[in-house]
Amino acid sequence: MVNNLNIKINNNEQSEIILYDILSRKLLQQKFTNFISLTTGQLAKGMYLYEVRNKNGVIKKGKVIKD
Repeated sequence: MVNNLNIKINNNEQSEIILYDILSRKLLQQKFTNFISLTTGQLAKGMYLYEVRNKNGVIKKGKVIKD
């Protein structure tokens, strides 16, 4: 079982990912450029939401189901 969330963007700009639980509580916020791999093994089972932002605002949103 893979316990990583991989995000790739191709803009060579510094971006950040923010991971929320289903109640919109911020669990993690991390800056990256082009690619990030987050370990999700410590997360409880359930659904999580994420946003990827750069200096212009939100560029990607999604949800992740951890089972």
